[in-house]
Amino acid sequence: MDIPIQAHTADDLLRLIHGLDELGLASARPTWALQQNDISWFGIGAGELIQALDDAQQRMAEPAAPHHSEQLVYCDTALGGLYTLTAIIAAAEPSPARQQADECTPSSSQRNRTPAPLLVSQCQLSFQLPGTPLDATALRHLHDRFGATHNVYFRHLDITAIKISWLDQQPVDPLATIVEHDSVTGQDFVVGLVAHDHYSANGKHAVLEGWPLELQDSGFLVCALADHHPVTRPPERYWLEAVHTAHTSDLAVATVRARW
Repeated sequence: MDIPIQAHTADDLLRLIHGLDELGLASARPTWALQQNDISWFGIGAGELIQALDDAQQRMAEPAAPHHSEQLVYCDTALGGLYTLTAIIAAAEPSPARQQADECTPSSSQRNRTPAPLLVSQCQLSFQLPGTPLDATALRHLHDRFGATHNVYFRHLDITAIKISWLDQQPVDPLATIVEHDSVTGQDFVVGLVAHDHYSANGKHAVLEGWPLELQDSGFLVCALADHHPVTRPPERYWLEAVHTAHTSDLAVATVRARW
């Protein structure tokens, strides 16, 4: 099911993200990326995305020649399935510090000028669910509050929703670990890994059989750890188990699963 979203500014986008949470359509671990030319910012969590959107001026100070827009890709789980949110966001003006470095000293009117709201276009939600939900109340409220006037309906898939490519226990040497704090036990657990992509065509090794084309040239991989372990008890080794891939109308969503 696809829902065109009436979001015209970044503030509309923030209201949508808050609305998804209010309607029970948000999990604790949504993943997202903001893509600007050949630079991407990745994150986990809706709060972190909101912070990244608020810090747009600082982010635009990083690229040497920022593009006029950037693409948002956001993915989360809900109702036993998943959904993606995509949007094109007009790039923010560079931060005042960068403007002062690149230009002459700004006038007082320039210093006091409030940044114009960032414009948003082509905003769309795309849901893939295991079946038509018996209770679609949250989805109806979502459409009524944020959706465009287009007719929205469920389309049944005639293909397998999730493709699983099993990997031959390829070793993983993590560059970093993703850690979550368990409030019940008070311990920190490793829930994911960050690793170099040595498995695509441009990697150091031959392409793995079944490796999704969508992951080619990514450079780095963020892998979900199937079995979590305490930070204080690292295993002897990690290895890749499988890649799970599903498609919404806009994107291919891939989960690289690792074990130890």
